[in-house]
Amino acid sequence: RLTTRMVSLFVVLALAPAVIVFYFSMQFLHQGIDSWFNVEIDRAMEDALELSQASLDQRMRWHLKQTQQLTEKLEDSSESLVTLEIENLREQSGASEMTLFSRQGRIIASSSINPGDILPSLPDEHIWLQLRQNAEYVAVAPIHEEELMIRVIVTVKAQEPQYLQALYPVPVRIADLADSVEFAFVRYQEMNFLRNSLKMSFSLALSLVLLMSLLAAIWVAFISIRNIIAPVKELVKGTQAVASGHYDQQLPVIAQDDLGFLVKSFNDMTHRIAVARDETRQAGFEVENQRAYLETILGNLTAGVISFDALYKIRTANQAAYRIFHIHVNQFIGYRADFIGTY
Repeated sequence: RLTTRMVSLFVVLALAPAVIVFYFSMQFLHQGIDSWFNVEIDRAMEDALELSQASLDQRMRWHLKQTQQLTEKLEDSSESLVTLEIENLREQSGASEMTLFSRQGRIIASSSINPGDILPSLPDEHIWLQLRQNAEYVAVAPIHEEELMIRVIVTVKAQEPQYLQALYPVPVRIADLADSVEFAFVRYQEMNFLRNSLKMSFSLALSLVLLMSLLAAIWVAFISIRNIIAPVKELVKGTQAVASGHYDQQLPVIAQDDLGFLVKSFNDMTHRIAVARDETRQAGFEVENQRAYLETILGNLTAGVISFDALYKIRTANQAAYRIFHIHVNQFIGYRADFIGTY
């Protein structure tokens, strides 16, 4: 029972601060997670994404206008000189690749900054469909799964309508910033979507930490209290043994602390009681021996001997006293001497 009470006390003492820390940790955690997704951050992320998109849109409009101006130089070019004209226009505009297509999508002329490119980048069916509807096309897309390019396709007004495609490289710095902003925005949206899941996960982790801490505290409290209670239990057993008359009981001194001092004092006490008991027993033996010796001497005397205490009550009498008084004096032991005279 004492162990149970002590363990309960230790658990309560450990639980109170742990619960307080757990409560404030949960509050701090929830407020911290909510602060990641406040309105200002949402607006800043959206503004950053919009700014990067606006920067790319402005660059695409500028390249679209530039390409439209280049088509004016191709309107009067002959088919034999169009390849040379495409090469000159590409170098003047700073495009990485420039290609002239027929209305049916056949390549008429092409020029690339990379001489190793055998075929130019061809538009897909979706681009051709949009081109036939709007007569122009501009978009940012990765070419050959590498760097970002601004693909611009405009209509060339000639005897037979043609399409001029120009691929302009997006500056690495702008591309990296745009990718970084877009990635951060997507990541932020994912985190915002998982806000409650994050709270639940962190709350569960804190709860598990609290539970493990409580279990560890209970285990440590049980071990510590068992070590503390062990000498007390030994003292209880020793006290019961002394109460039963076993004065030779000695307990082991486990530690040199207050409990050890108490056990040592108990051992000293039982030792003194045992010594006193032995001395008393020895004194009793000596008294009995003296009494037997005295009775032997008195029994051999011819004179009558009667002993009295301080109140003149008869304590002992020998056989000679019996013969002198002709009565059994033993029956008057404990009575006053004057009582014999009235008998």
